[in-house]
Order: sequence, then C-alpha cells, then structure tokens
Amino acid sequence: MKNIKIVKLTNKFYNKYKNHKEILNKNNRPYLILLIKVNNTIFTIPFRSNLNYEYDYKLSDNEGLDFLKVMPIIDNEFIDINLVKIKN
Repeated sequence: MKNIKIVKLTNKFYNKYKNHKEILNKNNRPYLILLIKVNNTIFTIPFRSNLNYEYDYKLSDNEGLDFLKVMPIIDNEFIDINLVKIKN
C-alpha cells in the first residue's frame, strides 16, 4: 500500500461497528476515507461536508477532512480496494 489513498470502507467494517455512534453509515451513500499508513498502522480520516469546528482541515468553504473521526484499521478486509471515482 502507498502511504496515502482515497478509499471506501467495506460492508464488513460497517457490520462490525454498526452500533458505534461516531461512524456514519447511510444506505446507498458511500463515505470517502483518506487512508494513511504511519509506522505500519493504517488510519482512516473521513471526508465530510458541513465542517465547522477546530479539528478539521477544510478543502473548500465547509468541506474537508474530519480529524475528530480518525480511526485505526485493524483488518485489511475493511478496506474497499475498488477504484473510487470523485465527481466535480
């Protein structure tokens, strides 16, 4: 794995953590995740809209990376390796 990728998480991930209140999961809506590998640990940082607090990194007016929701990934099967297409 390269050190940084944009991916989605698998249904296996969402099924395992379905009761976790901080994990967003809506049917038919993929959530893009920035995957970062640091010292052999993989972390997820979700892309979000409507960001409005100090622990985010804005890429536009109110959209960007949500650092409050960073999570380590403990199972590679949680990562969807299919190509992610981003609309303009």
